Amino acid sequence: MGISLPVTLAVLGAALLHASWNALLKSSPDKGLENVALAAALS
Repeated sequence: MGISLPVTLAVLGAALLHASWNALLKSSPDKGLENVALAAALS
């Protein structure tokens, strides 16, 4: 039994979003802005 295509795409999409989010936060010189962005994203 294999993994269905929608599940595979959802997992790959989540991984891409996670990697993009991490790269965005790590590249920002303003750590205060990072904290606000993180709090806004999680609420």
